[in-house]
Amino acid sequence: MLKLLSKIVYLIVLLLKLLVIIRFFLKFIGANEENFFVHWIYDKSDLVLIPFRGIVEENITIWNLEIEFISLIAIIFFIIISYILKEMIKTFSE
Repeated sequence: MLKLLSKIVYLIVLLLKLLVIIRFFLKFIGANEENFFVHWIYDKSDLVLIPFRGIVEENITIWNLEIEFISLIAIIFFIIISYILKEMIKTFSE
């Protein structure tokens, strides 16, 4: 049961990480926020990024490319959490 629960949590973390990665690239290329898909991604990923707001300056623009540091911090956090969960699943599988 614990193995199944950890796999479900791992899947959720992977989906959240994917959502934030898509947001990062959409911001980076300057996607139109009025587009339905882009708006949906920004709306849903805003909920994920709430705990990371205020850690660093939110955005920096270089040569008309917007880099969102909050997304990068969230991606790093989710990579670490994914690794920990993956190791826990391996431990429980043995």
